Amino acid sequence: MLLFPLTWLAAIVLSWRLIGWEVALAAAVVVPVSGFVAIKFFEAIDNFMGGLRALVFFLMRRRFFVRLLAERKAIRNEILALGKETAVLSQ
Repeated sequence: MLLFPLTWLAAIVLSWRLIGWEVALAAAVVVPVSGFVAIKFFEAIDNFMGGLRALVFFLMRRRFFVRLLAERKAIRNEILALGKETAVLSQ
């Protein structure tokens, strides 16, 4: 988190020194926005790839897919049980 603003500041200072204050002002707006767009883009790609893998498992390796679903449900139930246990112990 610390390096993002430092990188933005470096890009702004570099554009100010090389080109001028107008471009530095534009860079102050464009650089953080483009970083946000890049993060959202790669999150969307990651979600798409995860969904695609699930679809491939569902179509090609049905037993493996069903076993993964059962394991996910068991893990979720354990987490919920731990949460309830923690709430009871904290009272």
